[in-house]
Amino acid sequence: MSVRALVMAGGSGDRLFPLSTDETPKQFVKIFDGKSLFQKTLERASLTCDDIVVVTLEKYTDLARKQAEEVGMDVLIVGEPAKRNTLAAIAYGMRFVDDKAFILPSDHVVEVNERYFRAVKLAERASDENLVLFGITPYKPHTGYGYIQPEGSGDVSGVLHFKEKPDLKTAKEYVEKGYYWNSGMFVFDKEVFVEELKKYAPQYLRILEVEEGKLKGVYSGLPELSVDYGLLEHTDRLSVVKMETYWSDLGSFDSLYEYFPKDENENVVLGSAVLTDVERSLIISLDRTAVVGGLRNAVFVAANGVTLITRLGSTQKVKEMKRLYVRYAYDKAYVLG
Repeated sequence: MSVRALVMAGGSGDRLFPLSTDETPKQFVKIFDGKSLFQKTLERASLTCDDIVVVTLEKYTDLARKQAEEVGMDVLIVGEPAKRNTLAAIAYGMRFVDDKAFILPSDHVVEVNERYFRAVKLAERASDENLVLFGITPYKPHTGYGYIQPEGSGDVSGVLHFKEKPDLKTAKEYVEKGYYWNSGMFVFDKEVFVEELKKYAPQYLRILEVEEGKLKGVYSGLPELSVDYGLLEHTDRLSVVKMETYWSDLGSFDSLYEYFPKDENENVVLGSAVLTDVERSLIISLDRTAVVGGLRNAVFVAANGVTLITRLGSTQKVKEMKRLYVRYAYDKAYVLG
């Protein structure tokens, strides 16, 4: 029985604008020891799988191929004709899988250790009968992640409920009750996946069935639907495997600040910057040297011809700020309340 890695690399990374852009989204930005998260994910995938399939959008296939070659990875790269969220992306990737798939987002960081490898092995075995997702043991209450309520406390368990991103009080309760973070990583047996897709989202089966040349027409008739909403929250063939390792989706500037090492003033600096009287701030300047002074608990990002300044703790609004930038770019200032 072979397990092929499916690396999902079609995300837009809107919450990391302007570091992440439509041309070079988050997963392809090289700020991690000179590598991108996509490249680091390929390297991690190669530790457990001999074959890797990258599912991205057609417009990113050349970029994905170039970055894979830079780290010496020989992978199959396929491009979706349109963006339809993770259920469609996984179904498309399953066209290139014979037995099982280890499904990995391309824009997360995961610490690889013995517990990681053990969890992957457990998931492979559990996937003979069920769809399997990985639940991360939380190391603190976090309001930026979804949560999973397991049936029990063992290494492999059933799933009682999926919980949306909570407020801080609720997040603390979830951690105390032994809930997991929803990692967005899965192991699916192809046969089980197809059987459950027939029951709960049969329109997505067309992705697996039609000729390649007809995929664009199929995609045009599909809604955007995540695998969680479209399948996992409905099926009764679902297991969660506990993964006790460091994990982050790096989905906001707050999480970037948390991830990177700090200087003596609790600042994170990526790129080139001169700081004076700056404390507990994230400073990113990739285009040129930034001179920054008098900031506390701030985010300063200068990249791709755009400068963004906001507060640490408020970076969930960045996606909305990008939308306003696109709408009002260069014409006028606009206040987001």
